Amino acid sequence: MRLRFTAEMIDDNGERVSMPIEVETAVPNPEEFGDKSRFYEIFDQYERAALEARNQAAEEITECYLNAATALKKGLKEEKDVK
Repeated sequence: MRLRFTAEMIDDNGERVSMPIEVETAVPNPEEFGDKSRFYEIFDQYERAALEARNQAAEEITECYLNAATALKKGLKEEKDVK
């Protein structure tokens, strides 16, 4: 089974301002929870994979955000230097 996180930057008008970021990871099938003695073990596998994928998606979308902020700052500096 796969778990997919998708993230994208959206402006205040609901317009997309970045390409979507997708991160997928393998997680245990729900059927594996049938063995009650292994519930915590299986859930731990799921949770670790989910948190790692979530963190990766957050890292990638934050990189897009910072790149946009850097480009904007650079553009404002160049505009100021021209004046």
